[in-house]
Parts: sequence; structure tokens; C-alpha cells
Amino acid sequence: MAKYAPQYNTFQIVLKLDHINKIMIWTVFTLSLLPYFFKQIWWDSKNSDIAVQTIEYLNITLLIIGFILNAIKDYHLFPLAERKRRKDLIDNAFSTKYSLKNSEEYYTNEEVKPGINKLGVNLFQNLFFTVTVAKGMRAKVIVKSSLFLVVFILMAIYGFKNSPLALPTLQILFSAFVLGDLIKLLLFIHRNEIILENVQQYFSEAQNNEATILKSFVEYETNLSWASILLDGKVFNKINDQTEMEWQLIKEKYQIQ
Repeated sequence: MAKYAPQYNTFQIVLKLDHINKIMIWTVFTLSLLPYFFKQIWWDSKNSDIAVQTIEYLNITLLIIGFILNAIKDYHLFPLAERKRRKDLIDNAFSTKYSLKNSEEYYTNEEVKPGINKLGVNLFQNLFFTVTVAKGMRAKVIVKSSLFLVVFILMAIYGFKNSPLALPTLQILFSAFVLGDLIKLLLFIHRNEIILENVQQYFSEAQNNEATILKSFVEYETNLSWASILLDGKVFNKINDQTEMEWQLIKEKYQIQ
């Protein structure tokens, strides 16, 4: 377990904003259902209309706040954290001094001499951990998407016109929060697995082409930037010790030193 990483505090803020955003999404979803129930329990249409209008204003306010928080998270804080991570990665690989304070025990490859080869080793480690954690997240995301898909199918059978849940559920199902997250995660894993295979091949060959590492590094960073996926800290903590043991065995297998 790393003692210190320069990007850690920034990523913690990103995670908190992401958690707040999810709460707001579910709040908007729940509030979208209330007008139907108000119309069912209130005979006074005037009071019902006032309540519905209040909910609509509240939803609009929450959506605006959510947009602002997402903009701060996606366009400022996440890129800032990634920039700190990249600086630390370069410092560790080439013994440079781009970061004011470097990570401690974040990379466990101190026996490797600085240079392109160490960049490749660090990239190998990053890819191995990233793919392992992302796969650990996959089941949870699939279950979430499947539950909404089941509700969607049931509503289709029952009839969308007869179900007050239809529109809110469709909005959530086809938003980036459900199907978008699943598709992005699956593509993220697939692309990283391809890059991992390329790096693995580099270390398995006697004659290594350093351009392979540079190409793989660019592809990995591009994939991270495209997906902007926050890896699940609980999954990471659960598998970290086992994954680190496997990483040390991988270094022995490929005689990385």
C-alpha cells in the first residue's frame, strides 16, 4: 500500500463530488415520480398543481447544481489529479523533479534503473492493477444496468402509457449514469487489455524496441483521459495485497530488474 501519492487528495475530492452527483441523480429520479402520486391522493387540483410545480423547480435547481459540480469535477479536478499522477510517473521512471513531492511506495520497482525501460515497468504495473480493479468493478455495474433493463422490459410488456415510472426510468436507463457507465467500463477494460498484451510482449522478447513502450504509454494515457473512470477504492483495497504479490511474480517471470 502506497504511503503517499501526490494525486491522492485531489482524487478524494473528485470521488466526493461524484458521490454527491449520484445522490442528486437519484433524488431527481425520485422527485420525478412524486407528481403522479400527488395527483392520486389529492382531490384538490390546485394544491396538487402547486406541489408539482415546486417539485419541477426543485428538479431544475438540482440539475443546474449537478451540471456545475460535474463541470468542476470533469474539466478541472480530474485533469489536475491526472496531471499530478503523470508527473510522478515520469519522475519515478527517469529520476526527474517535475513533482514537488513524489510518491512513496506507489511504484514498487526501485530495483530498475531509470530510463525508458523503467517507464515500461511502471506502465506494466499500472496496466496490471488498472485492469484487475476495473474487472472487479464490472459485476456491480452490470447488475445495476441489468436491474434497470428488467424494469424497462416489464414496463414495455405492461405498456408505457399505463406506467408513471416510464419516463423517469427511461431517462436514467439511457443516461451516462447507467448504460453509459457500463459501455465505457467494458471498452476501458478491453482497450487496456490490448495495451497490456503489447507491454507484456515487449518484456518477453530478447530484442526490445523502445518505441513500443512510448506507443503503449501514449495509448494508456489516452484511454485514461477518454474514459475518466474513477476506479473503486473498495475494490482496490480488497485486492491490493494479492495483486501486488502477483505483480512481484510477474517481475520474476519476465526477469525485470
